[in-house]
Amino acid sequence: MVEAVFQYPPFDTLFPFAGSLHSYFPQLIALYSTLFILFGLAYNMVRTGPEVVLTLYASLLFRLALLFCLPALSDDFYRFFWDGWLMTENINPFAYLPSDIVTRNPGLVTEEARRAYEAMNSADYYSVYPPVTQYIFWLAAFIAPNSLWGSVVIMKSVIFLAEAGTLFFMMRLAWYFRLPRKYILLYALNPLVIIELTGNLHFEALMIFFMMLASYLILRRLYLSSAVAFALAVGAKLWPLMFLPFLIRRLYWGKFLQYGLVMAITLVVLFIPFYTPAFLPNFLSSLSLYFQHFEFNGSIFYLVRWIMNEFYGYNLIEVVGSTLAGITAPGIFMMAIFDRRYSIQSFFRLSLFALSLYLFLGTTVHPWYIVPLIAFGVFTEFRFPVVWAVLIPFTYITYQSVPYEENLWVVGIEYALVISAFIGDVLNRERWWRAIRTWWINLRAGLKVKRLKGWFSLDEQVLDVGTGNGGVAYKLYKRGVDVTTIDVKNRSGIPQIQPVIYDGNHIPFSDEAFDTVMLLTVLHHTTDPETILRESKRVGKRIIVMEDVYSNKIQKWLTYGMDRLVNLEFRGHPHTNKTDAEWRALFQELGLQITKEKHNRVLAIFSQVTYELKKG
Repeated sequence: MVEAVFQYPPFDTLFPFAGSLHSYFPQLIALYSTLFILFGLAYNMVRTGPEVVLTLYASLLFRLALLFCLPALSDDFYRFFWDGWLMTENINPFAYLPSDIVTRNPGLVTEEARRAYEAMNSADYYSVYPPVTQYIFWLAAFIAPNSLWGSVVIMKSVIFLAEAGTLFFMMRLAWYFRLPRKYILLYALNPLVIIELTGNLHFEALMIFFMMLASYLILRRLYLSSAVAFALAVGAKLWPLMFLPFLIRRLYWGKFLQYGLVMAITLVVLFIPFYTPAFLPNFLSSLSLYFQHFEFNGSIFYLVRWIMNEFYGYNLIEVVGSTLAGITAPGIFMMAIFDRRYSIQSFFRLSLFALSLYLFLGTTVHPWYIVPLIAFGVFTEFRFPVVWAVLIPFTYITYQSVPYEENLWVVGIEYALVISAFIGDVLNRERWWRAIRTWWINLRAGLKVKRLKGWFSLDEQVLDVGTGNGGVAYKLYKRGVDVTTIDVKNRSGIPQIQPVIYDGNHIPFSDEAFDTVMLLTVLHHTTDPETILRESKRVGKRIIVMEDVYSNKIQKWLTYGMDRLVNLEFRGHPHTNKTDAEWRALFQELGLQITKEKHNRVLAIFSQVTYELKKG
């Protein structure tokens, strides 16, 4: 009966492009970009506690939707199935190379195991997956030994449960730390987290779950139970060993030694079933291969590698990789020594720093490696992991060609932006994001002014209605245009631009006081565009209207969504966008004649029209 359940067609049969999505890089980036835009919109829109809880449930549904799909961006699951199948045959996955088993005993290998063997990328390496993951591999292969797809579904089900547990304990920890529960959405809704953990089947999900559980149990003063949970985190991924020194100050030496002893006993129990005299040499040999032979999306390592190539003429990865990895340990101990905080919340901060150091010095940084950073960042003031999550999918460009070749421009831009965000977080996050906001204002204002080139003369008196952040008015002001600004609220971040405040209906100036009245992407943010146009007609000799228009319902909702995203400071404003025909009808109704117009495409999807209007 169990076997029958798992004989449904695999995902790559139902969706023929899923198994080779690496080859569809533009589509992949378009998908990720769309998801991150929706992620930003959703995060911005959620405000109340009930909305957060509802969104968390929605995030679980998103994960559930990926449960029955074969991973499309990683082939690690073939090795997972292979290791699990070996254990069902009472073969230690740490004792033999896959290639040795196939060569020496080909009759033992089942059809599904051979399929996994032929597709895996590690046939000549001993397994490097710790015991907790090995037990899950065994469970999946035991339940569905003749179905690779069924085995994947079982493993993904474990990931899904771990993710649900992570969100639960994040809620509890946020309550303890008195943090807004909304911060959890940075992890729960993050497209990279959902796709890489549940979608592509990576067991960082288990590590994160057990780390959250261990931290929560410490807060509840259940230290021994926490030690077991911490050991299980190590048993899922070895990384948490890096964070152990940070518990010394939080537990003090007496409790820390007890904690460490319970951890050690738990780890011994987990590893005992796999122990053979060859276990440790085999396990360590595969780990050393990771540092000495694999390289992907490195940062400092790539820089050092380039310098070494310049001086020595060849790649010294075997030396450089191990050396850089070795720097991580003293760096972590220095963090622990100079740590002066005692809270568990600050433990997440230090863990974030430690893992960041490890990844910045690493030879290999796959997209799913940064997911724990996003989880730890939820409880800190640092947001650079979210920036990294947006950028790292671009590294999949490597897999566009065979043999694989990295685009170092992509890697360089990725790390330049990530390190800049990290420095901004460390030095002065508020000042950093203010600088980004200023850059964004200047960029958008510059585009609008460019589209208005030739529409003004220096001797005009211009009224900018709904000046907002003041970017356009300031650029015109610097060019010598006499600009007066008006708005319902002063949102200008520019000292030279201080708008007159009005009620949003009656413009407090005399008839034809201005040569030109500007309404640049303003009317669709008002409840009564007709009244604003009437008043603009009264106080100005001509009107320049710039509006985002749509031609169908899909474009309408995309326009609304993009407007919300790029105008976060104006959230809550209405959206009264119209079609080009509807604006023309309104102008005609008000006795306004179109004397000039300009149509622009924005991001190949959106339409923007600029109209010059004069009294008919």
